[in-house]
Order: sequence, then C-alpha cells, then structure tokens
Amino acid sequence: MSQGLIVERVTGRILTDEIADRRTRPLDLTGTSLPLGSDSALPGPHSSHYTKLFSPDPDATVYNVTELETSPYWAAGGMISTVSDLNQFFAALLGGHLLRPEQQGEMFTMVPTESWLPGATYGLGVSRLTLPSGTALWGMGGAIFGSWSYVYGTREGTQMLAVNINANRVKGRWKDPIGIFTELLETESAAVPARAPHQAVRRSALPQRPLSRTMIQTNLPSVPTQ
Repeated sequence: MSQGLIVERVTGRILTDEIADRRTRPLDLTGTSLPLGSDSALPGPHSSHYTKLFSPDPDATVYNVTELETSPYWAAGGMISTVSDLNQFFAALLGGHLLRPEQQGEMFTMVPTESWLPGATYGLGVSRLTLPSGTALWGMGGAIFGSWSYVYGTREGTQMLAVNINANRVKGRWKDPIGIFTELLETESAAVPARAPHQAVRRSALPQRPLSRTMIQTNLPSVPTQ
C-alpha cells in the first residue's frame, strides 16, 4: 500500500497509469492491470475462486469471491494478471531487464524469514525458495481470499513456473496451496534440464486467462533500463 502512495506522490499520477506506462505496455502484458476504484469485474474468460473465509469448520459456508471488490487492498492486492504475464514479468525482472545493476544487486540481497515459506529468504520484492531437494529458485507469491498465485524459477529468469490455485490455507482443511506449489516446483525442476540463458522456458499451470487478484509486488518505481 505504502509503495503505491509513494509512486503517486512522486509522479503526480495515479498508480494505475504508472503501472501501465512503465510495465504492462512496454512488456506487452495484455492480461495485467490495476482496476480503478471499486471496479470488481474480471475480464473473461477467467478462473473462479471460492473461500470459507479461513474458517476451520468443515461445514462452513463457501463464498464465491471471484469478483471480489479489492479496493481496500489496492497496490498490495488489487492487480489482475494471467499466469503467462506473471511468467513474462518475472523473466524480465530476474533477467536484469527492468532494474539498473545496483538495484538488481539490492533486490537479490536476501535476509532470513520467520513464520513464512519453509526454506525461504527475502530480498526487495523477490524471495529465494530452497526446495527440499536443495534446488534454489527465485520469485514471489501472494494470496487474497480464494486465490493463491506463485511464480518462481531460475535466478536468470530462463525457466519460470507460474501457478494459480483456488484454496483456503487452513491446516487440515481444503487444499494446501503452498504444499501443492512446492510439489509442482520439485517436479518441474527435475523434469526440465538446465538451459543456456538464451533458451528461455516458460511454464504455466493454467491457460492464459485472467486470474483473481495476485498480491505480488511489481517493482514499479524503478525506470526500465534501455
């Protein structure tokens, strides 16, 4: 939230326009946007998302929150995207195409985390996730009611996997989104051999359709490198 306010104060423009001009249009991210105001509509076709509002009760009411009004989350969780766009954005970010070298170095400076993803360390807008197999991957993930989105891959961005899962993270109830994604990452990292930097691989666990809100940082304030 605070980053969005800083961007608007510094630029004198609304965040939606800054994201479009600095990121989505230059990268041709046609399925990514930050809706204005209280617009809760998703462009179709899109995935559907349901939630028990984190209730541990197995008989709790299930709510359809596909078109959730997310203006309270705004810069922190109001963006719409697709798995294809997430792959493309993080490939550009990790590959050094969006930040200056000194900013890229700061982004990759990791610190330990507590009570977060197992085996994870956190940098500036990205994290490093060490899988049980020992493989280290870089990316980010986030969630909002009923929708969990994760995208991780090699440090150079040459192999990426983006996934969106409809789940509530309640221990012992429904699906375990982090566990599912960890298994997918293990399978992908074992199945796809190491590639040269110019041999990019982009994997998506859903068709190229709009998702629910992502809650994934966009590393917006920095000007793209030429």
